[in-house]
Amino acid sequence: MTPLVDCGATSLVAMRQQGLDPAEVDTVVVSHLHGDHFGGIPFLILHCQFSGRVRPLTIVGPAGVRERVIAAMKVRDGPRRRRGPCQWSPAAVTSRSITWKGTPFARSRG
Repeated sequence: MTPLVDCGATSLVAMRQQGLDPAEVDTVVVSHLHGDHFGGIPFLILHCQFSGRVRPLTIVGPAGVRERVIAAMKVRDGPRRRRGPCQWSPAAVTSRSITWKGTPFARSRG
């Protein structure tokens, strides 16, 4: 298991600068619900889609983390959620955790 404690908007950049692969993260532990501690989660999920990841990503944190992550994903996806191969959705949900599972983005070959 590879955990990540908090995931702000610049977490992916910082991980790459340190030679770490964001797709290797299995669990994100959110310490509290300020945007600078969970605002990068939609970017992490998108990175996982483009890197071909299919295993689940679990996000745990204080009460309300589930609703905040779902709301952040809705903002990223806009009013009409994208359907098809790029869709990730909650696979397992508890009051303090959410597991995202999906199909990686299918790159066109051309």
